[in-house]
Amino acid sequence: MTFRTEAGFYYYFYKVIVQAPSFAEGWRSLVNDTGTEYPYHINTLQRFNVYPEVVLGGLFRVFTSTVNYLDVMPYFLECYTINRAEGMDRVTSCVGAGDLSVFYVNGIFCLLGLQVGVMFLLGCYLGEGILGGLVTVSAFFFNYNECTRVQWIPPLRESFSMPFLVLVSLFMSVMLKEGATRRRQVGLVLATLLFALPCSSVSFVLLTNMLSLFGSYVLGFLSKDKLSPVLDSMFLGYCIATLFQFLNTMLISSLYVSSYLAFRAVFLLNSAFPVKSRVVKLFRDVALFVAVALAYKISSAALLNLSDDAHIFNILKSKFTDFRDFHTLLYICGRAFDFIKIETFYKFILTLLLPTQLLWC
Repeated sequence: MTFRTEAGFYYYFYKVIVQAPSFAEGWRSLVNDTGTEYPYHINTLQRFNVYPEVVLGGLFRVFTSTVNYLDVMPYFLECYTINRAEGMDRVTSCVGAGDLSVFYVNGIFCLLGLQVGVMFLLGCYLGEGILGGLVTVSAFFFNYNECTRVQWIPPLRESFSMPFLVLVSLFMSVMLKEGATRRRQVGLVLATLLFALPCSSVSFVLLTNMLSLFGSYVLGFLSKDKLSPVLDSMFLGYCIATLFQFLNTMLISSLYVSSYLAFRAVFLLNSAFPVKSRVVKLFRDVALFVAVALAYKISSAALLNLSDDAHIFNILKSKFTDFRDFHTLLYICGRAFDFIKIETFYKFILTLLLPTQLLWC
């Protein structure tokens, strides 16, 4: 398997941890990286979401040390000498869990297995029976190419984060339906943390969750008592992830943080000045939410002199206008950033995904 473009980029940091004289030396190399953006010194753990590579690199070091100590490495690594064209040196090719790249890919595939398992549990819970889990997993496999790219490009950040996003959904569903307990809150904090650390677009994904919950609140489907533990647990996990990433300014100034603060402002307003009219309350809540969210986003970006996330908004701008620059051209040429094709909906109909969703609604 060949790691190209960003896949090779992330794999490099895994090799740094594995091939360093010690784990601590590898960690220091990432924290004080002089090669990635030469001639600048950067903190890779702050700038990029490479904690998965740190964890897998550490696990590989432990694995190889253990099997070498037990003298069982031949059971995990098989190497061959490859004769190439005349005049060219022989090369060695290895397979098995003891190989650097195979261990890396195996770890990613294990996370995919975890994702399917959590999806089954989520389906069982929402469907109130094992049939719901079977339908959920079946929908995943029948629409596999639309759900993941792990078979083509394993090191993508989504391969590491998706299992924990599903876990976040599971904890949210349980807490909103049955109420919050200490264990459930801790579970949601950890799930959010594990999702946030490898995900480069975590703030936008969690923003969609926040907007969904806000919509449910202003329409009267969910109460403040139900929502508060969920919002606070997710935000705490996000804050811990921000600390792990050395106070990454993009995370501090994100729309998710601004929406959380706006949600809290709405709670305070409704507690201090309740109104009986649902229509007045709806428009007042929405107006305050938008105002606080925009005020925090604009002021924090100006205060931190932040422009790192400007390319994300430029990509959105380029999708609906003729705006183009270097960064947008890099992204919009990729199929993953194109508009959803009409054939995709045909596939969803053929696999019964759309009909069952419409029936459920």
